[in-house]
Amino acid sequence: MAYWIFQGHPSELDTEEATIEWTVSQKYHTHTLNIGDPVFIWSCSHEDGGRDSLTAFGKICSSPFLKNGELRIRIDIEEKRTKQEHQALLLTDLQKVPDLRNLELFKLKEKINYKISVQEYKILHSFWVSPDCLKRKTKNAHIDTHLYLFNKQKKQWFDDVDEKACSFRYLAQFNKREFLETLEWEDIQQLGEHLHTFALTEHKERALGGQFAPISRYRNSFLYLIFGNASLTERMENLVFSEKYKLFGFGEKVICEMVAKIFPNSFCLFSEQGVTVLENVLKLDVAYEKEDGFAIRFLKFQHCLVESNLVGKYEDLIGKQSELPLFYEISRFLDYLHHTNVDKVKKQENVQKNISQGYWVLSIENEHQLEISVRDNCISIGKEVLTNLKQLRNKKEIAEALQKEHKFNDSSYNEATIKYQFAHEMKVGDFVFIKKAPNIIVAFGKVISEYILKKHQNKYQSIRKVAWIATGSWKIKGNIFFSNTLTKLTTHENTITYLLDLIAAEYLSPEEHLDPSNRMKEENAQKGEEGRLVKMEEHASPLNISNEKKEHEKVLSVYSFEDFTSEAFLSNHKASRLLTALDYKKNIILQGPPGVGKTYLAKRLAYSHMKIMDNSRIAWFSLHPSLTYGDFTHQEGIFYRFCQIAKKDPNKNYYVILDDIHRVVIQDVFGELLSIIETDKRDPEHSIYLTKSEKQDSFYIPSNLYFICTLNNTVASYNIDLAVLRRFALVSINPAFHSPNFQNLLIKKGISEEFVVELVCLMEKLNKEIKAYDKAESGFGIGHSYFCPSVDRILDEEKWFEHIICYEIVPLLKEFWKNEKGKFNTLMENFIVN
Repeated sequence: MAYWIFQGHPSELDTEEATIEWTVSQKYHTHTLNIGDPVFIWSCSHEDGGRDSLTAFGKICSSPFLKNGELRIRIDIEEKRTKQEHQALLLTDLQKVPDLRNLELFKLKEKINYKISVQEYKILHSFWVSPDCLKRKTKNAHIDTHLYLFNKQKKQWFDDVDEKACSFRYLAQFNKREFLETLEWEDIQQLGEHLHTFALTEHKERALGGQFAPISRYRNSFLYLIFGNASLTERMENLVFSEKYKLFGFGEKVICEMVAKIFPNSFCLFSEQGVTVLENVLKLDVAYEKEDGFAIRFLKFQHCLVESNLVGKYEDLIGKQSELPLFYEISRFLDYLHHTNVDKVKKQENVQKNISQGYWVLSIENEHQLEISVRDNCISIGKEVLTNLKQLRNKKEIAEALQKEHKFNDSSYNEATIKYQFAHEMKVGDFVFIKKAPNIIVAFGKVISEYILKKHQNKYQSIRKVAWIATGSWKIKGNIFFSNTLTKLTTHENTITYLLDLIAAEYLSPEEHLDPSNRMKEENAQKGEEGRLVKMEEHASPLNISNEKKEHEKVLSVYSFEDFTSEAFLSNHKASRLLTALDYKKNIILQGPPGVGKTYLAKRLAYSHMKIMDNSRIAWFSLHPSLTYGDFTHQEGIFYRFCQIAKKDPNKNYYVILDDIHRVVIQDVFGELLSIIETDKRDPEHSIYLTKSEKQDSFYIPSNLYFICTLNNTVASYNIDLAVLRRFALVSINPAFHSPNFQNLLIKKGISEEFVVELVCLMEKLNKEIKAYDKAESGFGIGHSYFCPSVDRILDEEKWFEHIICYEIVPLLKEFWKNEKGKFNTLMENFIVN
């Protein structure tokens, strides 16, 4: 039996007949269409805005037959839902169901007949029978994404099952009246081992360091909390605030944790951290009000978990992972979200904090004005004024003064607004971008003085002192225009973030990006001179007043550790080891069989190490046998020139990627570099004179330069010289078919999840077979990169796979065992054919 979705026009269902004929457009389905096969009809409904939906369900009741030159079948329609009130299943809702995300219908809408799996049919049929179930399933669909990410890491979040289970077992006793009635002080002290709120010694000592009331008081209070007649919120509040029930050291957090662990099937562990996750990460409304007490907040938190369907989604997508209560597992999921999103939340908070200060864009008229501003650490508006603007109370008075002094017309009101903002609204601590036409940012600084009316050569000028943070040239992209001389940006958060990113990409660390005044404060404090210009090295293209050609546009993307692990298909542990090895040795060799993505990985290792995607700091060399010492190391060589660039920029890291070092004799190409490439010899003290150089200048490799090399470890004739090996960290890179990120890539490219599972199993089995045949232990294997599609979508997964096997994998195996045809033939017979 097979299961189907057929596409059709709603008019084809406009009939009272129970049996209808349907066209089969894909002829290759002829032999797979069977009588009794269930069929869903997908069409664009007449109502509900004309959205695509599953509008009918039936079963095939005939074998395929030809009619008027078309292949057709008959379908017994069991139910039609062509009207809105009939609750057809909208495709937009079905696409939100994770288990249906690989339906071919969503990938290739131009087809007519779609075959679906048994599991997909069961899910669709359950929704057809209960449409409300689909609505519940798709409510807050974005939560599913977080759950799927958690699903890949869930094991590490339940490592402490035994310890936590012990705590829940102990607290479960408090739900028994006989236990509480015979409670002893030793039993209460045991809470210190089972409540997280007593993890800090001072909290534990405060509550349990001594018995601060008769044991009967503790018994009565806990009996009231668990079995009292009042509402739970009232009982919880009384345990903290009522003179009759409160216990010394048992505050709000202790009571909330006790209730959650005593009733673990009803309540999740509660914390403000969890609330932050619900609101900022999962975008849920906990509906807190200002007057809510801690017990009300506790219950609203629990209600939000259930109402958002987070509990149901967790059960469906993750399932029980331990013997611990379900709500405890959900609390671990919330901890995971906080752990993985805390930096993002903090960044948002810091940006909001900065934006609350004030941001401005000041447009300059000419290079002379810019030169004065940079030299004198100030900004100014207008060429000349005769009045102190601070003494004019509002825009009207400023406009009248301008009209009187300069005989301005009514348009002077706009000029008055600019001068009023400069004198009255701009504050000390605000940030200012300096712009020159056409939309190029040339400086960024912090206002450090109030308004000043400065006299210079019998003229007066309105100025403010500024501490410059960065100078340069950044081209603004997109439709951002500033028509006024002075523009207030404070309420335009997106524009502020864009401009900060524009500058931060080249000059500032992520922390400085969020609060760009930090570096300015530190450097100016060291200089002992407030407002002094922060100097930039030559390589960083500081503003050159006399050279327009140095303007450049540069927007760089931040590259996180998560980006590295995702794109390179690495585990967190492996990625950390690579970064640590590069830090420690400064020189690293990535070795592995063909197709494991060594070259691709090398570049992303550099990105991850510098934390930004800046190709200008990477020199990439594809080595070849004709490369000589003179080409590479000599004073006119490419490596020598790249070192000079790195030396001029000591605060940034630079990277040399040497691809395929097995194609050269590396010690011959490096020459005397081998003696100064080690980590502890990266300074002028260890300078050497290069041989064969016309100039007798000494040379050293700067400490901010890193070597990343790739090596095909299956090249039989290549042996790494021990002198080279001692100076490099050697890291093996293996096929990553098992990586969830690799498998997700294939699914995104249109390959079905079932096919991905089969591919992974097949290739891992093949590599095991190769290893068993590889008596020389060369490390040969088939890498995953052969199966990383270069196109946006794979339309025929079987042909795609067959092409790779026939034209890439088989020739590779044949070449590797060209002298041992027996091995090759045996492997082909036993494995590839199957």
